[in-house]
Amino acid sequence: MTPDRRPTVNARCIAARQRGIAAVEMVLVTPFLLLLLIGVAEISNAFMQYNTLVKGTQAAARYIANHATPGNTNLINLTDEEIAKATKLFVYGTLVDDAPALLDGLASATISVDPIDSVHVGVTVSYPYRPLFGGLIPGFYGSSIDSRFTLTASSVMRAL
Repeated sequence: MTPDRRPTVNARCIAARQRGIAAVEMVLVTPFLLLLLIGVAEISNAFMQYNTLVKGTQAAARYIANHATPGNTNLINLTDEEIAKATKLFVYGTLVDDAPALLDGLASATISVDPIDSVHVGVTVSYPYRPLFGGLIPGFYGSSIDSRFTLTASSVMRAL
């Protein structure tokens, strides 16, 4: 005679209760996991935007360093045309017309191109960080976390 392999009534009740406990645990853990996911996404977005700003300031500083003309008073002379081209290179990543901006709102960022001393030029930018989720991360006790801040990048290069 072969034994009956059907689960008993008691075993079925225990399995049904376990499924209910797993659902309750999921409901409790899901908000924390979502908050963690939002935080990771915001930090990754901030790093990508900052990296774009740093690369842009390096490209603009390299352009200015190649096109700066030393004056006869041991100071570097920067023409408005060269500063405008360096700013365009920073914002669009190219000197070609009708190119899209590298970041949203980058054209309104505060860009400064200045000679540092007789041999160095610097490019500095301040850009308001554009958050993915509207600037506010929901908090657990009613108050939200503000994720808006200003990113600042600068590069200094020796004029050639």
